[in-house]
Amino acid sequence: MRMNAPGAIRDLDPEFVHDLRVATRRARSASRLFGFIIDPDQLRTLRGELRWIARLLGGVRDLDVLAARLETQVRMTASETGFSHLLRERLQLKRDRALAELVPALESDRFAGLLKLLQSTGEIIPLPCEALGQDAAAPFARKRIDKAFRKLSPWIDRPAEGLPDAELHRVRILFKRLRYTCEFFRFLPGADLGSLIGAFVAYQDCLGLHQDAATAVRLLTEMLGEVPAEDRSEELLLSMGAMLQVQRDIQRTQRQKFCRKWSSAAELPALWKKLREPSSLNG
Repeated sequence: MRMNAPGAIRDLDPEFVHDLRVATRRARSASRLFGFIIDPDQLRTLRGELRWIARLLGGVRDLDVLAARLETQVRMTASETGFSHLLRERLQLKRDRALAELVPALESDRFAGLLKLLQSTGEIIPLPCEALGQDAAAPFARKRIDKAFRKLSPWIDRPAEGLPDAELHRVRILFKRLRYTCEFFRFLPGADLGSLIGAFVAYQDCLGLHQDAATAVRLLTEMLGEVPAEDRSEELLLSMGAMLQVQRDIQRTQRQKFCRKWSSAAELPALWKKLREPSSLNG
C-alpha cells in the first residue's frame, strides 16, 4: 500500500490504483482470518479504516475498468462520433470526481495513520506459529476454509436461473473471499488448493463480466437521461441502442455460462472435503 500510494496520487498509471486496491483487499481478508489475535478495539478501527479507503479506491478503479471496456465496444459498434465523445466526456468527469476524493484521502493524516496502524499491528501480534501452536496451521486452515464454504453452501442449492443480478453479485463476492482464503494457505505442506482456486476464479471472472455489463447499462441509461430531448439526434440514439444491446448480450452470455457452470458447483464442497483430509493438507 505504501509503495503504490505515490503513483496513485500522481495518477501516473491506472495500475497504481489497481495494485493499491488489491493490497487493501488482501489486508481486509487477512483481518477477517486472523482478527482473533488482534486487540478488539484495534481490529475494529483497522477494519473501518480499510473499508474507508477501499471504497474510495473502488470508485476510481471501477471507472478505469469500465472506460477501457466501453472504449473497445464503441469501436466495435462503430458508434457515431458525437456519441463516443459524449461517453468519454461523461466517464472522464465521473473519474475526475472520484479521483478528487481519493487523492486528498491518500495525502491525508488519516491514511498515514492507517499505514502506521497496519505496521504497528504487525509488530505487536505474535507470529502465527506462536499464536496457533507449531502444528496447528493446517487444522486452522481447514477450519477457516470450512467457514467460507458454509457461507456459499446455501446458494449452491438454489437454481441459477432464479438469481437476480444483485444476488449474482453477492455470489461473486463469496467466491472472491473463498479464493483469498485458500490463497493464504496454498503453500502449506501438502496443500494442493490450485484446482479449487482455479474454479473460484472462473466463477468470479464470469460474474464479474456480468456485473460490469449491468453497471454499464445503468451508466448509459443515466447518460441518456442527462441529454436534453432536443439534442438526442437519431445517430446518438442509434449508437446508444447499439451499446445497450452489447451490454445485454454480455449479460445474457455470461448468465448462460454461469448457469452451465453452476450445475457442477455442488462438486466444489466434495472436492474440498477430499483436499481437507489430514493426509492431503497437513502441517
